[in-house]
Amino acid sequence: MDRDVTWARERGLPMRFHCLIYNVADAVPPWWKEVKRTDEWWPLIEDRIRTTAARYGDVIHEYDV
Repeated sequence: MDRDVTWARERGLPMRFHCLIYNVADAVPPWWKEVKRTDEWWPLIEDRIRTTAARYGDVIHEYDV
């Protein structure tokens, strides 16, 4: 996301990001292979959302989750 944020900021574009969890090889978080059970997913997804919001919350104000 850093690359995308930099690109948009350099062009003065407002940002709205699509998915924080997405099933495409270069967008899937590296920890997905470690998940063994369905009940393990939610804490990981919630952490991903919190971490992303903390890092980009002052720059990106809208997400599809």
